[in-house]
Amino acid sequence: MSASITRSVVRKQLCAMCCKSFDIGVLHQHGRMLLRNGWTAEQVNAALSWLRRENARGAHIFIRPHGAHALSLVDDLGVDAIARMTDEGFQPVLVLETSPGNFQTWLNHGRILSDHTFSTQAAKELARRFGGDPSSADWRHFGRLAGFTNQKPKRRLRNGLAPFVRLHRSEGRTYDAALP
Repeated sequence: MSASITRSVVRKQLCAMCCKSFDIGVLHQHGRMLLRNGWTAEQVNAALSWLRRENARGAHIFIRPHGAHALSLVDDLGVDAIARMTDEGFQPVLVLETSPGNFQTWLNHGRILSDHTFSTQAAKELARRFGGDPSSADWRHFGRLAGFTNQKPKRRLRNGLAPFVRLHRSEGRTYDAALP
């Protein structure tokens, strides 16, 4: 993926997440995580060349909101689950295809969930309801950053290459079921 496409999809993802700041995780193959806390969208954008180099060397590139936030991540969904989610009024602000047929979504609750226990419960309920991965459902879980490759060996393409994380939807809105 070209640097300009990566820059474009990252900008769209950050905009849809609608957070003041982000945590970036760079997980190396040997298990060491480099964590950059509280970065603004501008700082993330300025670090894209470095992140691309780390990803090319086999590192996973992750993102999450910094501090208390209004989002929930639902991981390991298929297209049918996302359609059902949308039909039931839980329209994601982000839909990322992390490998062929495997998706992550972020939902905006419309208000900051400052109680971390409640935020985790909301994520777990969404995962339960729509068939997501319960081990990825907590208030501080990282999601993938669009425009980078998913380095999990089990997610490799038939040709042996790592798949790019593709941005399918980026709408910075609260889901209908959350509205009063």
